[in-house]
Amino acid sequence: MKEAMWKADPQGEFAFSDYTDSRGLMNLFDVPNFEFLKSQITAEFSGRQVSVETVKEFVIGDTAFLASHFKTQILKPMESTGELGALRIDGKARNKGTFADGTLLKFLQATQKP
Repeated sequence: MKEAMWKADPQGEFAFSDYTDSRGLMNLFDVPNFEFLKSQITAEFSGRQVSVETVKEFVIGDTAFLASHFKTQILKPMESTGELGALRIDGKARNKGTFADGTLLKFLQATQKP
């Protein structure tokens, strides 16, 4: 469903009601609010070390965003600012700003500064 909605209007100029968002914090399709997605991810994983696959599952299952929204828009800038550390657990080399399957992510505590 989310794939179809984003494909129909990538600018997000249509309305959508997420009945499961009981806190009423989001209006999903005004304009993609990646700061809101970042806040959801950091609230969930602050101070934790998790796989990129775990973050992907969270984004798909617990947010209104797509799996394609979190790596470039959220993780890459967080790594650049030092809010996030990343390494490949399979021993393979990785390029900064890339998050292939098998990447372990370390999120700083929300109160820590880089």
